[in-house]
Amino acid sequence: MRLDGVAKAYVNNCRANGKAGKWLDDLLNLLQKHWLSRLTQKPCDQLTRDDINQFMNRNYAHVKQIIRNRYRDYLSVI
Repeated sequence: MRLDGVAKAYVNNCRANGKAGKWLDDLLNLLQKHWLSRLTQKPCDQLTRDDINQFMNRNYAHVKQIIRNRYRDYLSVI
């Protein structure tokens, strides 16, 4: 399964459990506008920490480390 399928299931699960708010909207925005188009080339079980780190370094080098860490945490949870 690729990130798009896993992310959809995660978001649906959050909504079904009453977990909603700005963080979920932010996550959906990141997924739809930035991540899914770039992180679905491999199935999730083949994505490595190096893949994620390279993605973050390539796309978010200009962003504060705390934000990059939050983005990594989002991906890790999904």
